Amino acid sequence: MEMRALECFVAVADEGSFSRAAVRMGVSQPSVSQQVRALERQVAGPLFERGSRGVTLTATGDALLPTARKALAAMNEFEMAASERSGQLSGRINLGVIDGLEETVLPAALTTLRRRHPLLELRMIDGTSGKLLDQLVAGELDAVVVAEPPRALPDFFGTHLFLEEELVIVDYTTPTAGSVEPVRLRDVAERITVSYPPESGVRTLIDDAARRERADLRFPYTTSDPALHIALAKAGLGAALTVGSAETLAAVPPQYRSPLMPPILLRKVLVWMQQPRPGRAVEELIAAVRGD
Repeated sequence: MEMRALECFVAVADEGSFSRAAVRMGVSQPSVSQQVRALERQVAGPLFERGSRGVTLTATGDALLPTARKALAAMNEFEMAASERSGQLSGRINLGVIDGLEETVLPAALTTLRRRHPLLELRMIDGTSGKLLDQLVAGELDAVVVAEPPRALPDFFGTHLFLEEELVIVDYTTPTAGSVEPVRLRDVAERITVSYPPESGVRTLIDDAARRERADLRFPYTTSDPALHIALAKAGLGAALTVGSAETLAAVPPQYRSPLMPPILLRKVLVWMQQPRPGRAVEELIAAVRGD
């Protein structure tokens, strides 16, 4: 049984699509389909059901998926152990990431990691904070960059702060809406119609702040894209509650944005499993992020 076929099988299962799996793996869709068909011949049955909304696992596929993940993890561990003995660290790190990491230390850290270990591969998998943390616990990812939740993470996680930003109100309804003076969330709740979707890690922070402030928030328009938040607010759909990133501050004139009091802080953190101890590749990633 070819490991490449198992990789394609797991990628299609994760993405729910042959085309997205191909993009994730950096190969053509026919190549992914060919590998999955070869695997289906070996197990003497279909692994996926194809439908108009994508693909889903059959009973056979669902039963074999955990074993496939374990096999790939074991092979990756073997490759890393062998490379350590040879003095050259290789293998692959599966890193889960959220949006908006352009202004963090991640790009420079990965450059450092590549310079130190040119044979080491790093695959970045997009997702929401909650889903990525679940995948980390399940052993499907080696580390993740997520929005730190309001409640403290369990002790078996290790963390390192990437970036801390405040959320702001963007309101184009009147040039005097913005103010250098902070506003309370409950005082502007009725004007806010644009923000993050429920599955976003940022939304978890917003909902927690709304409970504490007793603010009744309802968002008819949701997206995880801060640039689209601004565009929707500018188009007249209402005020937006979005991250006050460098891009936001540059795009929105001061008279159209207001800070919050108390502030809602978005902390983007690198998270890994401390128990059991991470492999050397993850430790090297952590060191690069920390600037060690």
